[in-house]
Amino acid sequence: MELSNVTNNPVSFKLSGRDFLIKRLSLLDLFAEFEVGVKKQYMDDIALMAERIKDQKERVEFQRSALKDMPKGKELEELGKDAMNTFEGGVKLLYKALSKCNQVTEEEVKSIASNPSNNTGITNIMNYITGVDVDLNKDEAEELPKDAKVIKVEKKTS
Repeated sequence: MELSNVTNNPVSFKLSGRDFLIKRLSLLDLFAEFEVGVKKQYMDDIALMAERIKDQKERVEFQRSALKDMPKGKELEELGKDAMNTFEGGVKLLYKALSKCNQVTEEEVKSIASNPSNNTGITNIMNYITGVDVDLNKDEAEELPKDAKVIKVEKKTS
């Protein structure tokens, strides 16, 4: 393991002609916002359904019962991952990663994420911030930060 991985020193990535310093994100950084979002959406859905119930006693009982079924544990984790794997979720993660060490707005990050020329760089950043080793082709090697690990993939033919 390299010292930069232990100390989580920022490494540089280039997107849209601009250099960004990036640090790996903690599990809390990665999952907390998405799991909270899943719970908030669930609560909002319960409130909307409860508004339709005229009898106050029935409404309270419905809400109490529905709260017992709120996603938790593995189910909440999976729903959080699903939210993270949307375009909007990817933009949130990218913004979180870029804003740790750089001054950047959410609109700038959306613009960067929408630019197809940034796909490889964004993929490398996402891999880096989640602790995955970066897998690059030869022509992408110059985009690799010096502290990132490279996995060489050999194709076997039979």
